[in-house]
Amino acid sequence: MYRVVITGMGAVTPYGGGVATLHKGLLESRSALKFSEQLGFVVGAIPDGSVDFDRWSAGQKREMSRASQLALIAAEEAISTSNAQDLDHKDTLVNIGTGVADLLEIGRTTALVQNGQTRKVSPYFVPRILTNLPAGYVAMK
Repeated sequence: MYRVVITGMGAVTPYGGGVATLHKGLLESRSALKFSEQLGFVVGAIPDGSVDFDRWSAGQKREMSRASQLALIAAEEAISTSNAQDLDHKDTLVNIGTGVADLLEIGRTTALVQNGQTRKVSPYFVPRILTNLPAGYVAMK
């Protein structure tokens, strides 16, 4: 049996970016659910402007799903709050929960194919919808 110490946490939630924002929203018993004009129903979406997506180049954004980008943002927060930046990678563990693939990406690609706008999907399509890839990006970081 191994002993485990949680040294840092990171979060990107419908309350916004950061563990402090999540904690504050929960303590205030605020609902983070909002109606989405784009989807037409109530969702727990990340508020616009609450996280910085400009840290990646256009090419990196094309390659990574939104879930991967959010996972990397949360991981950066966890590492910065851990005071354990100098640990050997083999001594660290990452736990990332991703429930569903990028449904917007699947919908956009489906619409392109159905409308005859393309006969082939992007080579980035499959990597962008894999639910385990956010953990892979964090592990490579």
